[in-house]
Amino acid sequence: MFSKKLSTRPSKVDDQEELLTYEEEDPLAELPQEMVSYEKKGASR
Repeated sequence: MFSKKLSTRPSKVDDQEELLTYEEEDPLAELPQEMVSYEKKGASR
């Protein structure tokens, strides 16, 4: 699923952006600072 999304990134920019926002606002908010840093690094990659 992830591979497909990356492949259709230019086509589904809205979907990608929405997913990133939701993932960064929900799980990251509940995760500890250390985990947030790690998760943010992964998302940045």
